[in-house]
Amino acid sequence: MSVFLEYKGFKMSTLHFRDLKIQTKIMLLMGLIVAGLVLPTVFELKSLKTALIDERKGELQQATEILEGMFANLQVQVSQGEKSLTEAQTDALGLIQHLQYGKHGYFVILNASGKVLFHPFQADLVGKETDQVVDANGRHFLSEQAAVARNSQGGFVTYLWRKPEDASISSKLTYSRFFEPWGWVLTTGAYIDDIDQRFWNRALRDIFFAVGVLVIIASFGWLVGRGISDPIRQVTFAVNKLVAGDTADNLYIRDRKDEIGELCKALNVFRRNKLEADRLHLEQTATQRAQLAQSARIEGLVQEFQSTVEENLTVVQAAITQLRSAAGDMADQSDQATSQTELVAGETQKSVGNVGTVASASTQLTSAIKEIAQQVHRGSEIAQTGAEEAVLANRVFADLEGAVDAIGCVVQLIQGIAEKTNLLALNATIEAARAGRAGKGFSVVAAEVKTLSTQTTRATEDISNQIAHIQASTRSATSTVTMLSKRMSEISAISSVISAAVHEQDSATSEISRNMSEVEVGTQKILSSLEGLRKAAHLGRVDASEVWQAAENLNEKSTSLLTNIEEFLADVRAAQQLKLADYAFRT
Repeated sequence: MSVFLEYKGFKMSTLHFRDLKIQTKIMLLMGLIVAGLVLPTVFELKSLKTALIDERKGELQQATEILEGMFANLQVQVSQGEKSLTEAQTDALGLIQHLQYGKHGYFVILNASGKVLFHPFQADLVGKETDQVVDANGRHFLSEQAAVARNSQGGFVTYLWRKPEDASISSKLTYSRFFEPWGWVLTTGAYIDDIDQRFWNRALRDIFFAVGVLVIIASFGWLVGRGISDPIRQVTFAVNKLVAGDTADNLYIRDRKDEIGELCKALNVFRRNKLEADRLHLEQTATQRAQLAQSARIEGLVQEFQSTVEENLTVVQAAITQLRSAAGDMADQSDQATSQTELVAGETQKSVGNVGTVASASTQLTSAIKEIAQQVHRGSEIAQTGAEEAVLANRVFADLEGAVDAIGCVVQLIQGIAEKTNLLALNATIEAARAGRAGKGFSVVAAEVKTLSTQTTRATEDISNQIAHIQASTRSATSTVTMLSKRMSEISAISSVISAAVHEQDSATSEISRNMSEVEVGTQKILSSLEGLRKAAHLGRVDASEVWQAAENLNEKSTSLLTNIEEFLADVRAAQQLKLADYAFRT
């Protein structure tokens, strides 16, 4: 421990603790003891005040929790329908109107914003907002109480307020808690000036005690310092005589059985030992001469040993260099193999993806071809059915054409009969005209028959025209059905060819899909093999790194060994030189 002093620009020497006088050191020790007594007292007083405040806080918090429990019971009655909310709140205010504890303990009710809803002793504060009520320092403590009440455990606020009995301003500690069902802030407080009074009473008592102890310790330290410093001065005088070579007298301090007496005895032993040392010096001179010869022989052995060790370590370091180079080459080759393997693995992975895509496409193509084959087969069946139905239709149209021809013959027969009837009617008319009045009635009948014959002729002509039209349509339909039957036959044949081709394509696509699946499996095996190769290359790289690191460690160990050997030999030489120097000094 040291202190550097500077006064008015002049630098003074460094003051070390060991340079202080013993009496000063003892006084400093007494000061530390006093500080050791005073500091715990200060901390005790601080803890005392904190404990008193915490005790007062606990009382306030307990009282508020009891009141909150009462309000909670009223809220239970409201929830059960036994009371209305207004009746419960009225009962609560009536309850706290006369509820007091301690000397100045009472409860105040605020709303959530800090507005005073109820005060048992200061009715003038009821209804006032937070900015209308301040303490002696101008603080809006009501808003602070409403704010801390929102905490889960409530909160404390300290402010200055006048006492009711003497109107003096004192510190008051309040605790606020929020009763959520009604939106009320329950607040109670207590003055804490009595805590300060109790604290200072205890503090003055401890200060007086500490001052008394300080006086006793200082007096005792001064006496102890004097009792040690005076004998030390006498011992110092005797030691100076021994240093000057005066060994004639023993050091004696009467009636000292403490450490200073033991020090005096030790100095007397030192005087006798010095006399013995002078005698032994002569004997050691001869021994040191023999050691000189031995040191020269040791120096030769040291040089020979150093030469041999350096030569062997040089060979080892050369081998280590080759080993490091080989390990580096192995690591580079392993890195290159790893890179190539990863490149091939990447391309193989792409191939796996492409093969998978082709396999998937082949599967989809197989499904599509199967669907086409089904549709072609169905189309072939429809074409075959259409051809058969066209043949049946052709037969029906042929039968229809025969029936129409038969109808035409009947119509021609009817037409012939109508012509003959017309001719007979004409002959009858002529004969009626010849008969005169007797053939007049027959003439009328003949005229009607002629008219009917004419109408029949016209009708048969119309029928003939329609039959001719039907015959033309029937022939056209027959031709069309015949052509359709041929097309259906051709379509059926083409469908059969397509079905055969699709079947062959399905077989080929299935073979392709199977082959692509086998290729995908083989590619996966290749990829797995490449992964094993990559891991093997990585392990080779790790092994090469370990070999290189082992070579590096071996190089460091050999270098360290060479350094240690050189230091050992240097120490041996230094020891020999020290012996020689000591011998030279003694001689």
